[in-house]
Amino acid sequence: MIMILVTGNPFVREFTNVIIFFFGLGCILFFLYSGNRIKKDYVALLSVQIIVLILPIFLIEPSLENMTHYLKLIFLIVSVQMYMKLVDINTFKNTYINIIYFLCLTSLVMYLILIAVPQIQNYLPVSYTNAGIAYKNFGLLIWHADSVELRRNYSIFWEPGVFTAIAVYALILGMDLRSPISNKFFIVIVCSLLLSGSTVAFILVPLFVIHRILKHNKIKVRSSIYRLLLLAVAVVLVMLVWLGYVEFANNPLNKFSFENQSFNNRYLSLITDYQIFSEGVMGVGPDEYSNRVWIYSGEALGSSFNSILFSLAIYGLPFTLVSLLLYFYSINSLHMDRLAKYIAQFSIVIIFFTQLLMYSILFLCFAAIYVATSSENRYLTRNKADEKKFTTTNKVADFIQD
Repeated sequence: MIMILVTGNPFVREFTNVIIFFFGLGCILFFLYSGNRIKKDYVALLSVQIIVLILPIFLIEPSLENMTHYLKLIFLIVSVQMYMKLVDINTFKNTYINIIYFLCLTSLVMYLILIAVPQIQNYLPVSYTNAGIAYKNFGLLIWHADSVELRRNYSIFWEPGVFTAIAVYALILGMDLRSPISNKFFIVIVCSLLLSGSTVAFILVPLFVIHRILKHNKIKVRSSIYRLLLLAVAVVLVMLVWLGYVEFANNPLNKFSFENQSFNNRYLSLITDYQIFSEGVMGVGPDEYSNRVWIYSGEALGSSFNSILFSLAIYGLPFTLVSLLLYFYSINSLHMDRLAKYIAQFSIVIIFFTQLLMYSILFLCFAAIYVATSSENRYLTRNKADEKKFTTTNKVADFIQD
């Protein structure tokens, strides 16, 4: 839960550095203290990651900010990979899906209450981040206080797009054939995503719905086509209701226009990052990146909206490719059918093209699945005593899921 909060909650993520330090230190010490082993293949893999990460240091002007940034990222990568080996992928998957289901269910109920009785919104408290950003606070549902009234489902996250990205990964993990997500969980998460009004949600949700109808429980082709048509009609109706409720300026389909400020910012971010990357394929480092973004964007941007181009501009092509490969290898290491893997890979690309989450603590956990589940414990080996302990934990998590 703490990883989800650090990644997406506007109030908790302000303490990211402190939380990551104690989290990482605890994971590394516990992993080593428990008698677990680090194998040569893992040392080789980590060495490749570190080498391609620090390559730009020899090509750019060294600075304390750059060195600190690289060391923090290396520390986070190692910590997350050891954590994923400690908890076991099944425990992580089942716990994550249960948490996302809970957040989606509570936000869905609260959203419907506020829509049914909008007067309640006038009496809700306003909470502020350290940066002075104001949010209306309804417990497990927040939204920007500058909105006249609640329009989109944020859940507990700083904006609906982040909520979508984090919830979509629950759907990805739920396509694992060993323990697929239940119909109840699937429906609640999908409905919550549609009410987020996120463009990414409107693109990705139909893919997961189609996959579930075609593949879940080995539905026959004739029956699946019939159900697919019914579901398509239902999804379209939900979208039409939502689009009719929300003002045109907030219409997710309207975001694909230069008249939309969000689209303009994302397009400018894409062009700016690409320009910086084209000037040095090995990356320019975080310090120089901040300076160039400010200059090249005409002082309109302070950072990026695109994880992939952001990574290319700062860390360079080699490290970005290694990072993306770990994400794709992690997807392939899950027990999914071919269509599910294609949907998962496409979802990752879309998420990273719209959100700066590629090197967040939560998403690095997903990238570490490959390291944690590699065949014959190729990289990290857990102590046998821990193996028995976590096997029992898995059975409890599976029972909760059922």
